[in-house]
Amino acid sequence: MLAIGVLIIGVGSFGVLMPVTLRRLLAARMQPRMLPRLLIARLLVGSALVVAAGETKFPGAVRVMGGVIVAAAAMIPVIGLARIAAMRERISTGLPVGIVRVGALFLIGVGSFFVYAAM
Repeated sequence: MLAIGVLIIGVGSFGVLMPVTLRRLLAARMQPRMLPRLLIARLLVGSALVVAAGETKFPGAVRVMGGVIVAAAAMIPVIGLARIAAMRERISTGLPVGIVRVGALFLIGVGSFFVYAAM
């Protein structure tokens, strides 16, 4: 749980400092060959949060966040390759740097919550 929070904080910090690079990495992650890996990673992280929720300061909130991540993983096959390709194109070309930085700040907040909840 603590490691997940630190990883999220790291990604958020990277996004604040280098938003264009993070935007490029996000678009690359949404390639069709990466989608099965993305699905498995989301399932693992979400399941880990649900299982570890009882050991945290805020078990209900952590359990809900884990469930949301698992639901996001389940939506990958439902959304389909055409819509994911359209989202990838929108992210790589039209996502303003300011939006990336705001999203990265949100990630820092979520990661900080996980670290605090795990301690």
